[in-house]
Amino acid sequence: LVVFTGDSKFKTQMPKNVTSWGGHIKYIKSKTDCVLSRAKIDQIIEKIQDGRLESSSRTRRKHVQNVKRTTNRQ
Repeated sequence: LVVFTGDSKFKTQMPKNVTSWGGHIKYIKSKTDCVLSRAKIDQIIEKIQDGRLESSSRTRRKHVQNVKRTTNRQ
């Protein structure tokens, strides 16, 4: 889904997944098909949780250093 805000004006016909502000709610609500089973969702959540770093001052410090390195490259 791509949502444009402000005074955007489309010059050509946009696909259904491209909208201006306000159209995104209707688009999201129109999606009712189940894509992932509950078991698959639970499996994904478990993988994410298993891969998370322990929350500590050390991991926060390393995260901040990484963000600073990344933003300095841009």
